[in-house]
Amino acid sequence: MAVPNRSIIGGFYSNLLKLDTDALKAIPIKDQSKWARRLIDAERNRRKSNGDATPTKAERTRIISFGEGKKIDTEATSTAKDEPPTATTSTKKKANNKEKLPARKEVDGEPLHEHIANILDYHVSYDKNVYCRSLRERSLAIFGKLRCPRPTCRKKWASGICATVLEFSPPSMTYRTTIHSQGCRACGDFAEPQLDLESYTSKVKWVLDLWTGNREA
Repeated sequence: MAVPNRSIIGGFYSNLLKLDTDALKAIPIKDQSKWARRLIDAERNRRKSNGDATPTKAERTRIISFGEGKKIDTEATSTAKDEPPTATTSTKKKANNKEKLPARKEVDGEPLHEHIANILDYHVSYDKNVYCRSLRERSLAIFGKLRCPRPTCRKKWASGICATVLEFSPPSMTYRTTIHSQGCRACGDFAEPQLDLESYTSKVKWVLDLWTGNREA
């Protein structure tokens, strides 16, 4: 598959930056294209070295170039955290310390169960407390739309990587989904995604069909 143009790669990377570290780790990387996997790996490595700090313009350029398949100066990226903070960075840190941001949110997918039940040819139940020794788990990237809940912000955006965790108990034929919020790039608050039903139901069904023996791998 050909590598898309730089604007598409840049847009995908911008969506990655909206995710907190846990949601970034939850992305099912094997389901992504080669260029997307490069971006996800590069961003995971950057955060491992530099924490959750916003990437500099130079870091962003290097990672996007890496997504395009170009070689990047990894040493420059890894040492960026050792550079002294600029006056602008210090000012931002002081401003951020004045206001504590809300914690990341998790949304239970039970309200969406009826849409799953309507498209399955077999019966499964939803159980928000599902558990068994043979519990199966899969992270899914779902398309969704988001709006920042902060009254002074209200930024809107769309994302194709709304992290959703599917858990399934084979003995009881029960499952649950947990939908992770995304961080607003404008203010840092967390927004709950409004998932696209077709994207959600098709991906959940695809995995449940496999786990229940209704399709081959």
